[in-house]
Amino acid sequence: MTVMTSAVNRAGCVISFCDSLQKKASALWPNLPPSQMTVITQAVITKPSVFSLHRHLQDNNGICDSEDRHIFLLVGAVRAVKNPIYLMETFTELHRVNQKILYVIIGPVSDERYYNEEFQPALQRSEGVVYIPGLLFEDTHKAMHQCFALVNSSESEGMSLAILEAMQLNTPVLARNIPGNSAVIQDGQNGLLFSTPQECGKKALRLLSDDTYRAQLVFSAGEYVAVHHSLKQEEAAYVNIVQQICKDDKDDGPICVNGHR
Repeated sequence: MTVMTSAVNRAGCVISFCDSLQKKASALWPNLPPSQMTVITQAVITKPSVFSLHRHLQDNNGICDSEDRHIFLLVGAVRAVKNPIYLMETFTELHRVNQKILYVIIGPVSDERYYNEEFQPALQRSEGVVYIPGLLFEDTHKAMHQCFALVNSSESEGMSLAILEAMQLNTPVLARNIPGNSAVIQDGQNGLLFSTPQECGKKALRLLSDDTYRAQLVFSAGEYVAVHHSLKQEEAAYVNIVQQICKDDKDDGPICVNGHR
């Protein structure tokens, strides 16, 4: 918090990815002028490779019929805030009822202690759950395109790039109902939000049983990303901010905040 406060006090502009984050910043630093704050949503670009998730599962995990499976995919580094354990029991129960359901987690280990003490033991006792220690970005995009749905179970998000990437790749999203996710997803319109593992399970089954409903979510998500998360809009917004800061600096002379130029 000390480091963040120092950075904010010296900043020409404080940028948030969504309104909820801007409100949080205003609450944390009430002396920050509203004119010094702005919201710029993240742009999203996906470049899927020729990677085959199904071949990878066959070669590395012995799953020979993965093309016939319903793969729910979580993408994110293995650490507590991403909470990859949160839905393991739910998807184990779904797998026991329907062997075609798989829960696949892709991401590098960024917290060794969490991995050894919590993640690995939970993984070992979970059926139908597969862990892939991390892939290249392009290969991850291809895996997201090939899965049945993307899942997000994070405790906290600024704005999940994986969610935006899945939307652009025509993959439906099941995400935990937290501020960063609800800023992007309108439940039942361009994705699905859940507040408990049980609710996630019910909505996963709805996706599996209603192809028309799934197609509608995918279509709306693609339209949403194209309108609100384009690269051109993001570029223009940042260029405008830099130009304005340079103009203010030129007009007013050196900017000093807390004694620093």
